Amino acid sequence: VSLAFALVRPSKEFNWRKVLPYSLAQLLGAIAGSGVNLCLYSGSIAAYESANGIARGTSSGVASAKAFGEYFCAPVTATVAFLAEAIGTGILGF
Repeated sequence: VSLAFALVRPSKEFNWRKVLPYSLAQLLGAIAGSGVNLCLYSGSIAAYESANGIARGTSSGVASAKAFGEYFCAPVTATVAFLAEAIGTGILGF
């Protein structure tokens, strides 16, 4: 998002000097948000995995990993997943 702002909407308020700090802040925010999600729901996720015979690190682990929103499964193609992310980011960013 920061890179897109610098490319598409350059201004005095947001210029190239802010891209690196903003990108770092976005990365740290995503890591913190993932940690909070894991802390809040780790018990529920473990119970779901146990009840459904899911082993992390295997192909069956995708079933619980989808809770974090980063897995698009069939019938969603890579193109549709990319468009969904691009449109969502566009709506939020612009």
